[in-house]
Amino acid sequence: MKLLDKINSKKLFIISLISINFIFYGSILLVEGYPETNDILHIFKITSLDGKLKFVNDYYPPGFAYYTLLISNSLTTLSFIIIYLGIQSSFFIYLITDFVKEKLDKTEQFYLYCYFLIFHFIIILTIGFVHSDSIFILLLYNGIILFIIGYYFKNKFLVYFIGALLVGLSIIFRHQGPIILFFLFLLFFYYEIISCSKKILLNYKKYLIIITALITPFFISYFHLFFIDAFSQSLTTGKLYYYLHGDKLGDWRDLKSVYQSDHYLNFNLVNEKIDHIVSITLNHIKGVLRIVYPFIFCLILAYSITRKSIILFSLVIFLIYLLIILPGYHAAYYPSLFIIYIIILLNFREIIKNKLVIIFTFIFLIGHIIYLSDYHVKYVNESYRLNKEINNKIVPILNKKKLTYSNIFSDDYNFYTNKLNGEVHRLCNWGGWFIKHPYLKDYYPRKILKGEKNKYCDIKVLITRDHEFSQIYLKNKQFDEHYKFEIYHLFIRE
Repeated sequence: MKLLDKINSKKLFIISLISINFIFYGSILLVEGYPETNDILHIFKITSLDGKLKFVNDYYPPGFAYYTLLISNSLTTLSFIIIYLGIQSSFFIYLITDFVKEKLDKTEQFYLYCYFLIFHFIIILTIGFVHSDSIFILLLYNGIILFIIGYYFKNKFLVYFIGALLVGLSIIFRHQGPIILFFLFLLFFYYEIISCSKKILLNYKKYLIIITALITPFFISYFHLFFIDAFSQSLTTGKLYYYLHGDKLGDWRDLKSVYQSDHYLNFNLVNEKIDHIVSITLNHIKGVLRIVYPFIFCLILAYSITRKSIILFSLVIFLIYLLIILPGYHAAYYPSLFIIYIIILLNFREIIKNKLVIIFTFIFLIGHIIYLSDYHVKYVNESYRLNKEINNKIVPILNKKKLTYSNIFSDDYNFYTNKLNGEVHRLCNWGGWFIKHPYLKDYYPRKILKGEKNKYCDIKVLITRDHEFSQIYLKNKQFDEHYKFEIYHLFIRE
């Protein structure tokens, strides 16, 4: 107690917050903004198309298409926006702690700062530098904090309206957006009506305005898709097939044949065996629980102290959300963390009265940070090695021969550089989920790799880090030159 009285918690919090940003974004600069996953390159490949095809996207809502129309199709520009939103969320975290701490003593303030710091670090490390997730999560994050500040602390309409609008804007970037929005609004409504005993009839205008701000971007975007006939109906089929028969997708090099196979085309959930569905579902549940179990324990610990029904309600909607997004839980669980964040914040003062509970809560959260930090360090290390070899060894050869992105076929989805001529999304590869896009109906990667003339690319370069795959092209001599580096094989034809 005496030690905590001597600590300037606010100053320590600010220094720690700045340090976290410096370390995290410093690591991003170290790898020169190398994307953690390259889904964004496929997205930009779609959004660069003409007409309604730029809006036909199985795996992502139309947010990115609107973004590229209004701002840019540049990965560098998007990277700067993501970094800005990340730093802005740090500032908003600082603001909200100033409001929350006013009624707390020094010891309680110290725990509060620790909690905010840990949670913020979890969010930043969870999304890493995955562009397709970062823009969604950071818009949602900034919007939630701004809404809480404006609605509960400042009571300023413009502030919480902008916050709600940011939340609404975020959901047009990811398909799980509307789902988490629904559950977050349920939590807000439960707190207002049950916990705060507010009358719906007395506050209905305010709630209607909030709902309007939350859902307007979604309805406008999907009305637009409907109007221009840009809906794609294969997302559900594709996700369910991957969920139940991911093993049949096999090598990513053969996805074109998989998506054209009778097994995929005749896939019907009604014909699936119940025991197979149950077995696969249980495996996926185990997978997601291995990630989120610390947060479940945090809610259980919070309920053990407060005995409040809102905590059980939060646990229920948290688990229901996880079940709904189970086919793609690896990235889709991210926004559910805000349910945990909000509920612990609402009950924080009661939770910290029990030292044992607060210690275990911090142990679970810090343990999760260690897990995320280990993953991030591996990403930085791997990206640094890739980035150096690509930029220092491969790019000079390609630039000397005046080759651009449209001349390259990459066997490695992680191939990326901003030092090569041409547009990065013109890079050709096996296609991944993008192979199902209507634009690629005549795109056959193996034929293109052999040099077949096409509208997609003019392949003169093959890049791979798969040694066995490289041996095929060493033997068939379809390329004139071969370079072997520490990581990559580079093949060039005249």
